[in-house]
Amino acid sequence: MGMDEASAERQSRPSPDVILRRLHEVDEENAREELEKLNEQILKNLPLPENLKIAIDFTVIPYYGEENPTLVSDSRLPGTNLGIKFAVLSVVEEGKTITLKARQVSPFESEVSVLEELLDYAKKLLNPSLVVLDRGFTPSKRLKNLNQKK
Repeated sequence: MGMDEASAERQSRPSPDVILRRLHEVDEENAREELEKLNEQILKNLPLPENLKIAIDFTVIPYYGEENPTLVSDSRLPGTNLGIKFAVLSVVEEGKTITLKARQVSPFESEVSVLEELLDYAKKLLNPSLVVLDRGFTPSKRLKNLNQKK
């Protein structure tokens, strides 16, 4: 490989520092809004079933760095007790899952308020006939609060 080919290849791939700098320049709120608009456009063009099922799942991903106030503590994580908690809203069909929204959940936020936010977002876009939740929500007052909102 000649010098010209190597430098042309290098020019087509930005360095990690350039990528990181560009990521820091992104306006997160604007990017989130644009992504939600794209989701809305995609959903309008998808043939969705009449009996639409949505799922809301809370997931903790292990974190191995330094402690941070946005992290949650979970002793079940492999090799660490710190993690990043996410709430994920998805449309569920047989053999398919379409993620509509995912957001980080702070340790200071109520899961009920996050759940309500995701349900409101889902109702804005869809008319779900069934909502499937984490088993942690099953026998609690939290579900009673949500049933009252109907």
